[in-house]
Amino acid sequence: MANWPEHTVEQRTLYLVAEVGELAEAILHLVRQRQTGQEHTAALEAVGMEMHDVLWNICELANALNIDLDEAVEKKREMILRKVTKEH
Repeated sequence: MANWPEHTVEQRTLYLVAEVGELAEAILHLVRQRQTGQEHTAALEAVGMEMHDVLWNICELANALNIDLDEAVEKKREMILRKVTKEH
């Protein structure tokens, strides 16, 4: 595996924001292609690649901040379930 350079939390946060912007662009491109009936296999693949980049940056931030994503996801899911249950 490649030896990636270390980045500060601030740098990684900026990379995440940039990647979210690229993901939005890729999604909008895909939507336009679908709406006009164009072949969109490559556009769909590009969306997947941008999703990878977003997730990778989130994982890198979690590691840098010592956040257990599995634990955070489970805790948030439980909070949402309690809220939804309370509202109904």
